[in-house]
Amino acid sequence: MQWHFHKINLFCILALTVILLGGQPAFSQDVSSIRQLPQSKESEKKLVESIVRVEKEQEKAPLWIKPQLAFPREKQPLTDRTYQQANQLTSSPSNYQPFTESEKLKYAFRKAFLRPSPYIFNAVSATVTQLHEVDEPQKDTGDKFADGLTRYAIKFATGSTRTMFVSGIYPAIFHQEPRYQPSGKEGFKARLLYAASRVFVTQSDQGDLQPNISRLGGSLTASALSNIWERNSINHDRIGVGPTLGRFGRMIGFDVLSFVVLHEFGPDIKKKVFKK
Repeated sequence: MQWHFHKINLFCILALTVILLGGQPAFSQDVSSIRQLPQSKESEKKLVESIVRVEKEQEKAPLWIKPQLAFPREKQPLTDRTYQQANQLTSSPSNYQPFTESEKLKYAFRKAFLRPSPYIFNAVSATVTQLHEVDEPQKDTGDKFADGLTRYAIKFATGSTRTMFVSGIYPAIFHQEPRYQPSGKEGFKARLLYAASRVFVTQSDQGDLQPNISRLGGSLTASALSNIWERNSINHDRIGVGPTLGRFGRMIGFDVLSFVVLHEFGPDIKKKVFKK
């Protein structure tokens, strides 16, 4: 009887030891999770404060340069996705991952040489320009055709040089975003002003608003370099300070029109035309 009693005591001691040793990790895990609760509440508080701060900064800016929020304003549960979006909002208002320097140069090279649009546009522009030229009486049809090809080469050289500076070289040097970013705004006026302003204002790689040195400086550089291969003709001076500034002004005007019609409202027009 006494032997059985000792066996029972020994069994109880072993069982109690197993329970204590086996329950210790769960207990420590519960304690660690409890310690994390104040940290989660503190993170939630910091998140709300950062969102309020960004919204107040947006309210101070003019309507046409306010960056769009990365997620809706209505109240929603603070999930992991919301935290990720909030971190993106506070660090950079850009909807794009910034390009590296090499990616910017590749992007500009594709725009300048590997797309059909520059070839088509420069062909049309050269044709229109050549039609407004005053033909010299000694030139025959072959000479006029050669002049047209020369005009096309000049147009293409100026356009490709501008694309490389505007979308590749200067954005890599000044760390600016070369791509157009849709506003995401509502209302024709707000979208129109936003699109037109992107010629003069852009975002840095960190998402800060800056003067668009890349586009303005690249256009002026390309216009100045075109004096090397441009040539004067009857009633048309294309070399000098005045023609250089005139080309620069036409480039900027074309960018404004392109940003408004093609990039900002182009997707809406496409949906209405093709009903997609």
